[in-house]
Amino acid sequence: MEEKKGSETCTHHGKNIGFWRTFNKWTQLQLGEMVGLSQNTISDLEQQKEINENTLHKLATALGVHINSLKECDHQKTLDTCRHIVNYINNNYIESGSTIENLNNINNTRNYPLEKVSELYERITELTVENVLLKEENKKLKGEN
Repeated sequence: MEEKKGSETCTHHGKNIGFWRTFNKWTQLQLGEMVGLSQNTISDLEQQKEINENTLHKLATALGVHINSLKECDHQKTLDTCRHIVNYINNNYIESGSTIENLNNINNTRNYPLEKVSELYERITELTVENVLLKEENKKLKGEN
């Protein structure tokens, strides 16, 4: 599969690792320390189109994303979704005057860090994928009984 430009899916594993690393505002050195690799190795990995499953799994865990987000990622759509979530929070909870316990204590929600929104988005995506996989597994088990 070829890497695509614009608001389309990028299948270049290394570029996706770089996207999520910078999304988290981490240096290559910081990510390397988390997974036991050198900064040079992370740099080399970010240049590779395809990376083995074990390494991808380690990196996905450190980055807090599903492994599929390192294999295929629409960078622009991810950023747009995070911005949409921030705008939704601002429009529905801040400007409306809603009182939600501790909402204003979370890094001044008007300047809510994009990486935190990303964490929420990725966790929702991960749970959705897990849910689909569990449903498929249940269907298989029911079919075998």
